[in-house]
Amino acid sequence: MKTNNRWVLFLFGFILAWLVDFLFWSKTPGISYPIWITLAAAALIASALSARNPVRWTSIVLLLISVGLSVVVFIRQEPLTRFAAGATALAALTLAAADFPVGIWMKNAILDHLIAFFMLAWSAVTRPFQALHAYASPQNGEGGFSRSLRKAAPILIGLVIALPILGVLTILLVSADLVFSNQVELFFKFLDLDRLPEYIFRTVFVLILAVLFFGVLLHAIHKPEKAEEAGKELVHPFLGWIEGTIVLSLVNILFGLFVSIQVRYLFGGQANISETGFTYSEYARRGFNELVMVTVFTLLLYLVFSAVCKWKQKWQKGIFTGLSLLMFALVMVILASAFTRLQLYESAYGFTRLRTYTHFFIFWLAGLLAGSALLEVLKKRARFALLLILFAAGYSLNLAFVNLDGFVAGKNIQRAAAGEDLDSQYLASLSADALPVMLREYQDSGNMPEIKDALGANVACKVYDFNLQEDKPWQSFTLPDSWLKNMQPSGSDFLSAYPVKVREGTAFVKVNGSWQECYPIQDVFD
Repeated sequence: MKTNNRWVLFLFGFILAWLVDFLFWSKTPGISYPIWITLAAAALIASALSARNPVRWTSIVLLLISVGLSVVVFIRQEPLTRFAAGATALAALTLAAADFPVGIWMKNAILDHLIAFFMLAWSAVTRPFQALHAYASPQNGEGGFSRSLRKAAPILIGLVIALPILGVLTILLVSADLVFSNQVELFFKFLDLDRLPEYIFRTVFVLILAVLFFGVLLHAIHKPEKAEEAGKELVHPFLGWIEGTIVLSLVNILFGLFVSIQVRYLFGGQANISETGFTYSEYARRGFNELVMVTVFTLLLYLVFSAVCKWKQKWQKGIFTGLSLLMFALVMVILASAFTRLQLYESAYGFTRLRTYTHFFIFWLAGLLAGSALLEVLKKRARFALLLILFAAGYSLNLAFVNLDGFVAGKNIQRAAAGEDLDSQYLASLSADALPVMLREYQDSGNMPEIKDALGANVACKVYDFNLQEDKPWQSFTLPDSWLKNMQPSGSDFLSAYPVKVREGTAFVKVNGSWQECYPIQDVFD
């Protein structure tokens, strides 16, 4: 690799490392996150182009997924939505860097991805030192360290001699002139020497990150001597097909017994459940989390036995495929049971974030099961890793597009309109993501006055709380912040109807002539 190209990559790495400090140090990620992810993706592409390497379309797809998911951190404030999208965006970016030299991530099995991640981590640590050694080597025809040090030596010696002289002269001049003394004092205040340990730590942190990012970029442009073979087995099969058949058959029998009960009691209606001595809500409340865990365990069981069992003959493989498809079909019914329980629970007690996470997760889990069954039929079992990547990205995007806090608020308001209680305290705990839904429902002429007052008081308190907060740095700015910022009580007839005041450190909102505590907001139905 040419020396100039190495310095370009180190410059990219240093800029990315400095941006980590500038964008995220003591700041909550907001618009800063998509900015950094986009620049990191651009650095990968620019590094490849500087080395005259091709940029494969598969890598572009991963980078677009990463950038798209990172934007969710800017447009949403709901915690899990932000975490899922942010983590998946970073994982996609890391996978793109690990796979950049070959561009075969779509064909890779799970083991291939694990090896690629390990190699990327190894390159991040070792390749910078290999590049440094190559540059310093006497055999380096580009001059190496010897010539560079000879050029830099006079400058370094001059600085070493000048610094103590400047120190002595500065002390004398400070004593000689008060104006000059004040200027020097202001200069040291500007440096904020009390935070010197923090500055030193941050500088070292940036330099370490710069070296690691340099190694990642070196890995991304490194052309392997031969393309890696995708789809390698995780372990060598060691268990006989008879043992595998027994295990899968017994699991299917257990699932079949469970499904028979679900068909009779859960799907059969409330009368059948009442025969067992349980109420409908008691039966619904139990088990949907456990049933989701059973589904996840079943997928792991399938992957393990497909890897460790010796299915040599064609008819043996047919037995495994048949048992696997039957297991998937039974688990689909179990998932349907879990979803039915969850719907009953939501109908009886309302929607919460946790219930809604599971609500959407069940659909994606069902899709993962269906995709696994399809791969088994097509004999493409090694593509499960790709299916898992699509599942993670899809679920993260689903949470972002549906606006989870807005979804929860809307569903609970609909329940209240149908005659159920409205949990105003829980509504107050939701993020500003719910603001558009609450405003829309407030303006809905079909809603009862009690619901309107609950929503109006809630929004007024959220705006007041936002105005009390210290101004966020621009790096932490999110789209919901702009919604709150644009809703000022002085210019809004809507908010002026719900004034907020502080009494003894507690915020109160006025609703129909009476003052109610903002957080938690008292139930206006009382």
